[in-house]
Amino acid sequence: MARKALAAVSIALLSLGAAVATEPVRWAGLAAAAWPILYTGVLSVGIAFTAQVVAQRYAHAADAAIILSALPAQVAADAVAGLDEAVQADLLFRTATLGPVTAAAITDIEAILANYAESSASNPLIKLGGHGDVAKIVNNLARPQAAKLLNTIRKKDKILADAIEEGMFIFADLAQLDTKSLGAVIRNVDADRLALAIKGADAALSEKMLRRLSARKAQSISNEIAEMGPVSPADVEEAQKAVVAIAKGMAASGQIMLGKQSNNYV
Repeated sequence: MARKALAAVSIALLSLGAAVATEPVRWAGLAAAAWPILYTGVLSVGIAFTAQVVAQRYAHAADAAIILSALPAQVAADAVAGLDEAVQADLLFRTATLGPVTAAAITDIEAILANYAESSASNPLIKLGGHGDVAKIVNNLARPQAAKLLNTIRKKDKILADAIEEGMFIFADLAQLDTKSLGAVIRNVDADRLALAIKGADAALSEKMLRRLSARKAQSISNEIAEMGPVSPADVEEAQKAVVAIAKGMAASGQIMLGKQSNNYV
């Protein structure tokens, strides 16, 4: 916490120096803006930041896991990124293994979970956490940090770490790829498997994938899907996992980029 406070003071002094060098500074103007500056610096930044640091350090681990699971993935990732490495791994492990939570426990934590507590009358147990939620959080971390956290969790529970890693990129996430990367992936999938995978996809993703093929091949795949008839969900899932595996392999070799990986290349 002392290092973070020192960093904040350093940034403030550098900002003050830049302001003095580039802008006219008048005492009358400073006096007129004294209250907004005091409010922003002391209340909004100083007290709020200190409260956040203290809360992160001393909050009960179970409470922290519940709060983390209720946050949007990007916000949760930002919160995790600022913690010590040992705390990061423990918190994500607890979040991934979090079971149903009583509504009474939720009402004792933070206002951030109030919307969950409102449904307590009809649903006394509320599903929070799990490896799927943690996968979304880890997916929003920088790649080296994500890899380190997964390795730490894997030492505690290999099956859980594998489940988190599998959930970090699923078939539906192919829709987030740019058109060039998506085209590169599907061109590496054999036609039968691709048809089965597309059959189980939503209409928007199916259309996007077919547009990345030549007109002749897209028509061939469409005809195959139409003639396929009912298929087993397990077969569709297996085909989609195979497509995802190809995408992950291409990402590992640097041919395409998935999610936060783009932040780690120049």
